[in-house]
Amino acid sequence: MIKKYAALNLSTINAQNQSFATKQLTKHTLSYPSEYVVRFLSSIETDKTTSKEGLDIGFGSGQHLQLLMEFGFRASGVEFVHEAGDRVRHLYGNNPLLGDIIIGDFRSPGLTLNKFDVVICWGVAFLRPIAEMRTDLKLIFSLLSPGGRLCINFRSKDNWFYGLGNQLDDDHFLLDERAGTYAECHYTFLDEIIVRELIKEAGFELENLELWDWHKNNMKEKNSWWIAWAKRPF
Repeated sequence: MIKKYAALNLSTINAQNQSFATKQLTKHTLSYPSEYVVRFLSSIETDKTTSKEGLDIGFGSGQHLQLLMEFGFRASGVEFVHEAGDRVRHLYGNNPLLGDIIIGDFRSPGLTLNKFDVVICWGVAFLRPIAEMRTDLKLIFSLLSPGGRLCINFRSKDNWFYGLGNQLDDDHFLLDERAGTYAECHYTFLDEIIVRELIKEAGFELENLELWDWHKNNMKEKNSWWIAWAKRPF
């Protein structure tokens, strides 16, 4: 039986997620980058004499902007939360490698196509329904220069809070209070086959796909991520 859902409004989803992200960034400032993003950037051979462009979509606390600069990239970022922009300008504004800091949806004008050598999309792709994720991935593809690479993660269905909310689309939920700290945020949970299809449909070559599982809260809460490295072909 095919499930039918009410039409989703992207502006409403974005506003809800922006409110959630603002509260979370006020409570939690992340100082250290993900080891998976470190591994990703470490796998890229760079020419120190050539300027390289990096983009962090949903830069949050700014830890991956800092990491991009440490690897020699001119680091630009886009983020919903105004306070996040103020923070990274305060922390890294004197670094000559800090690029453009854009507040708003990364679909909005302001980002140059075919520009970036690296895009990091960490902890944000799955905040929209699958149809919107398809659009986002195709845009990311067009932002990368030929040969450019993407590091992105998704939530699997093996998370402890999968399904704890109002289902608005296939495997897409507005999470409720049962989801604890994730409540009042939109989440989409994906199977491996869908992850592979999304990346392929956008035009990417999938270079690496990993599954990262870990348990929190005295082993009561299982978290699970799909982590993908992809490349825009030449």
